[in-house]
Amino acid sequence: MASMVAWLVVMPLVAYHFGQCSLWSAPASAILMPLTALSLFAGVAKVILTLLLPGAAALWANACLLPMIGLRYAVAGVDRLPGASTMVSAPSVGLIILYYGAIFFPLLPIKRRELKWSLRLAPALACLVLLVLPATGQSAESIAAPRNDDSLTVTLLSIGAGQTAVVHPPGQGVDMVDTGSSDVTDVARSVVTPYFHAMGISRIDRILLSHGDFDHISAAADLFLAYDQPPVCLSPHFVRHAVGNMPAETLLQTLEDAGKNPTIIKTGDHIDLGGGASIDVLWPPADCTMNSNNCGEVLKLRFAGESVLFTADIQEPAESALLKNPDQLKSDVLVAPHHGSAEDITPLFLHAVSPKLILASSATRLTHKQKRFNQMAAHWPLYRTGDYGAIELSIGHDGKLTLHTFRPSPEFKMDSKH
Repeated sequence: MASMVAWLVVMPLVAYHFGQCSLWSAPASAILMPLTALSLFAGVAKVILTLLLPGAAALWANACLLPMIGLRYAVAGVDRLPGASTMVSAPSVGLIILYYGAIFFPLLPIKRRELKWSLRLAPALACLVLLVLPATGQSAESIAAPRNDDSLTVTLLSIGAGQTAVVHPPGQGVDMVDTGSSDVTDVARSVVTPYFHAMGISRIDRILLSHGDFDHISAAADLFLAYDQPPVCLSPHFVRHAVGNMPAETLLQTLEDAGKNPTIIKTGDHIDLGGGASIDVLWPPADCTMNSNNCGEVLKLRFAGESVLFTADIQEPAESALLKNPDQLKSDVLVAPHHGSAEDITPLFLHAVSPKLILASSATRLTHKQKRFNQMAAHWPLYRTGDYGAIELSIGHDGKLTLHTFRPSPEFKMDSKH
């Protein structure tokens, strides 16, 4: 009963602040209450037993961990149930006030029996409002257009400063091209997993990480563990640059503990994603001696005669090296280098790519170099996640490009064959 009351009280606030709710919160809390209590008791018991027999501290710690591990797996199981992360529209303040008024109105000291009995129906009205909230929620289509089975989608999730890109070929699981943010503290749980639930995605085929900066890898270890340990693709220089980089070292340790060595990819490698999609690795070479940004993976995604160029955080040294072979850069869509930041050589790089449109994963507030990039890219349609929220690019089997954004934007639709 306490779990139900708590759920009724906090649910509108969760919907208002986070845009989602869980239909299983109350029943799961009640069902897991004994295991939760056992976990708390085990924690207290561990402290007492360690004081009594400190020599067996490791034994007590391992024994007391068992109910906590069980609770963790139980919660993870509930999180995978349908409706565990239902996306809802944020209710209005007026609706929230009506809801709480309906819940607490019967507590008023009203003596008239007829009115008092009628007011007892107010909580039922509140529950009705509660049931209506998910029905007014935003589905995955408000983030992205309805998916065609024969199309490929590339979605840049809105995570502030960082990059988390989801590539979904026809009939396949998804491939992640970077997954991190320096603004969102828990990208995996707060952004990626709710998005996967909304889109019906249950499998990650591989995680491709361009380089080891925190804003590109912060969610990689969590997603690796949560989605059946998919292959993780790294550059030959990731390990070298990981020294002293705690998030990168932690990721490598996670892979080692799981017995899953990373897949090393470099210039000239070709990756078949299935469903008619593939990736060519343009950069870095095996002998790259540049810094982490400039040794980042530059990937060219191909599907239905169209191409999308992912350029990591490369800067002028890497861009200059790639411009020695400018034909390889020609692409229909450019995911802008370094979150859409300018270098002196940027105009030459943009003309070599010659894209139909440019996408960039960036925060709302732009840096000076990002503002300069906007000026240099003024001749191309440019979409930033900081301006438009999540951005989905769809490539049809006929090569037609369609763009949808979470927040309103000028619609982009082009049949590339004409």
